[in-house]
Amino acid sequence: MTALTAAYLQNYSNPEVEWMYGGNPQQDQSIYIPSGQLLSLFSTDDARRKYGFGMATQSVNYLLVSKLATGLDLSQNIRSSEASLNRAEAYAKLNKLTEAMNDLNALRRYRIPNYADEHITDKDQLIEAIRVERRKEFCFELFRWFDLRRYGMPSISHVYKHDPGAADVTYVLKQNDPMYTLPFPNILIIRNPELEQNASAKMGERAGN
Repeated sequence: MTALTAAYLQNYSNPEVEWMYGGNPQQDQSIYIPSGQLLSLFSTDDARRKYGFGMATQSVNYLLVSKLATGLDLSQNIRSSEASLNRAEAYAKLNKLTEAMNDLNALRRYRIPNYADEHITDKDQLIEAIRVERRKEFCFELFRWFDLRRYGMPSISHVYKHDPGAADVTYVLKQNDPMYTLPFPNILIIRNPELEQNASAKMGERAGN
C-alpha cells in the first residue's frame, strides 16, 4: 500500500490498483453530498477525507464527493486495500485478533499521518472497527449495498427531499426487508420461465414518511 495523495483516483497511477474493469463512465459526483454521519467517521487528518471530499464553492459551506474521476470508461478496480480488509475481517472471524489488528493498523498508517497503532482485544468490537474502515475506504464505490447484505441486511433509513423547499421524507428498509433484493426484469422471466421472481416484485412502490 501507499500513502494517499491527490492522485488517489481509480486508475493505474495509484500503485495499489491491481486491475481496472467495467464499461460504464463514472457518474458526475458533483451532485453527491456525503451524510454527516459518514463524514463523522473520518478523523480530520485522514487523507481519505482530504482527497475524497471537496468544498462545493468558496462561498458555500458544504462538501461534495470528489474521490473518483468523472467520465472514466474504466470505473471500478481491485486494489490491495480491499484484500487487506477482507483478510482482516476473516482473521477476526477466526479469532486471530492479533493478525486482524495488524492488517487494520497497517492500512491506517497509509491513510492517517502520524497514526498511533490501536489495540482492540474484543472480537465484536474489532469486527465492527474493520467494517467501519471498509466503509471509509470504499464509500461511493458500489461496495456498501453488498456489504449490508453480507452483514445480515440490517434496518436502514434514508432521508430524501423530492423538491427544493419540500419536506424531508424518510424511506426505511426493515431488517431482512424483501426490498433488499430487487425484482427480476420481466424480460428475464420471459426468457427463463423457471426463474422464481423475488418477493419484492409484489410489494409495490415503497412509500416514505
